[in-house]
Amino acid sequence: MRKTSLEKASQPIIERVVEAHVKNDYPQLLSIFDGNPHACIPPSDAFNDAVKEAIEPLGNALSFTYLGNVNKKNSNLLLWKVSFEYGEEELLWHLYLTDNMVLTALWFG
Repeated sequence: MRKTSLEKASQPIIERVVEAHVKNDYPQLLSIFDGNPHACIPPSDAFNDAVKEAIEPLGNALSFTYLGNVNKKNSNLLLWKVSFEYGEEELLWHLYLTDNMVLTALWFG
């Protein structure tokens, strides 16, 4: 898949993932994984801790910038930079997506 195609296809996914974190909505996060039995889904307590420590102090997401992708054997690693309303800190989000744009794992920091 071309870079622009990956960017366009993954934009709604990153927006939903970040929204789930900003709203501290674990069921919404689970729905994004779409019942994928091979997904690496964070447990709810780890999700809640991450939201409390890293996301809540930043407020709402303001902008999403696609940085690129890394082709993996069975997935695509997409990198997104997200800016938030409070503070100057930005977060780098890693989304692991299948070729069919199904989320299999995520990480941010």
